Amino acid sequence: MGDDSLLAHMYLRLPYTRRVGPDEDTIGESLFFAWVEELPGCESHGETADEALEWLADGISMYIGTMLEDGLEPPIPAGSTRPEHREGAIARVS
Repeated sequence: MGDDSLLAHMYLRLPYTRRVGPDEDTIGESLFFAWVEELPGCESHGETADEALEWLADGISMYIGTMLEDGLEPPIPAGSTRPEHREGAIARVS
């Protein structure tokens, strides 16, 4: 596992705030909308709340992975420590 993969894994373990609620598609069909408060634009839809949250888990992984690949620091939940790469190791720092 590369350093970016390890760092991404540490971000994925942070307690991001996931929300899910009822919604409608463009033709008025009922579905569920899920999003992460700390990750703007990280959202998904599903026929059930569980499905929306499953898709959201994939979205979180892609969101964080893409930010790290682009050299950006993903947002972290309030009260959490930011994972960092230091001298060949991964550490969590405040």
